[in-house]
Amino acid sequence: MVCGKFQLGNTMCRAFLSVMMCILVAESSYAQQLISFRPAGEVRPLITRYYATDAVGDSVVQSTDGRLHSISKGNGKFLDGGNARFKPLGADQVGRDVQQRLGAGFSVYRTQNYVVVYESSREFAKWCGMFVERLNRTYYAFWKNQNVPLKEPAFPLIVVVYKDRNSFETRCRQEVGDGVVGILGYYSQHSNLVHVYDMTPAIKKETSPSNWSGTVLRHANGERQVATLVHEAAHQLACNAGLQQRLAPYPAWLSEGIAMFFETPNLTHQKGWNGIGSVHRQKLSDFLVAQRDGLCPAWRDVIQSNGSFSNSETALAAYSQSWLLTYYLYKRKRAEFVHYVQQLAETKPFDDSTEERSESVFFKTFELDANSMTEALRRFSQSLVR
Repeated sequence: MVCGKFQLGNTMCRAFLSVMMCILVAESSYAQQLISFRPAGEVRPLITRYYATDAVGDSVVQSTDGRLHSISKGNGKFLDGGNARFKPLGADQVGRDVQQRLGAGFSVYRTQNYVVVYESSREFAKWCGMFVERLNRTYYAFWKNQNVPLKEPAFPLIVVVYKDRNSFETRCRQEVGDGVVGILGYYSQHSNLVHVYDMTPAIKKETSPSNWSGTVLRHANGERQVATLVHEAAHQLACNAGLQQRLAPYPAWLSEGIAMFFETPNLTHQKGWNGIGSVHRQKLSDFLVAQRDGLCPAWRDVIQSNGSFSNSETALAAYSQSWLLTYYLYKRKRAEFVHYVQQLAETKPFDDSTEERSESVFFKTFELDANSMTEALRRFSQSLVR
């Protein structure tokens, strides 16, 4: 799941500003100058740069830790230009800042490419770090093999690991709202953080993962633990490596489909996950059941609208359909799929044009229509049943 909309009344998604200074200027000034302001709840002012203009005309700015903040037009204190440059903070500093915001009980663990801020045991945090590092290597290698150039993240990649479900819901409710009760984890496009929790807290994890990893993977929640962590970290990589721009109206089916393409767990492997490109048996099963029971939204609705993913009655089917569609396009129309992904990577934040994301462009790109696609996906899904 991706949290990507600014919401009124939500202090993490939309900062309520303690305005330091009001200056009425043209929007172009935002793009050229550094801006200092202090959101409510922050101890010190933040140094930011212009990022985008949202649907209501407010500016979204980006602070040096990578977070995005909404700031009413004209608010903020412009810093003297001179030789001032926007310089992202380092991983150690951002990790400490996240730890401080979360409060007592959290610690920090560093890997080569990630900072894990954890409330769980240190060994479980290291276990999570192992998965995201393997995903990172696999992700870059995969897209390189597709001749899709990715960039290195400009900001540190942070994963927050809560000790249990209760802590996750309590601390994330402010950002996600009541919807937190229906999710297992999420990536926030606003904070740039991945949020997950230990789904098997009753299993002691104070020693080396080699002593308990197998027990976790055999647990009823083992598959979901691995899939959720890799899925949300894949969303984070997409938004930091240039495959998707944060707050861009990217199609949900493609965003979720790519994340599920990478998340596919393999519990027969000693580490529970061994890469990408395999059939996601759970998603295939979900699709076949939904298709049998007549619960699948129309394919053109899945392509054109994100509504099916937020509707509790259709979400399970829509997610399975997005995996199947992504897998089908990769397997049967790879060149067109890669080209389509690269086209959509150019979608700008809050871009209200619909042409590139339209149903007609999709069908033209893949030489399909609604009827032929429905039949092709039906036959393809049957070919995957073993």
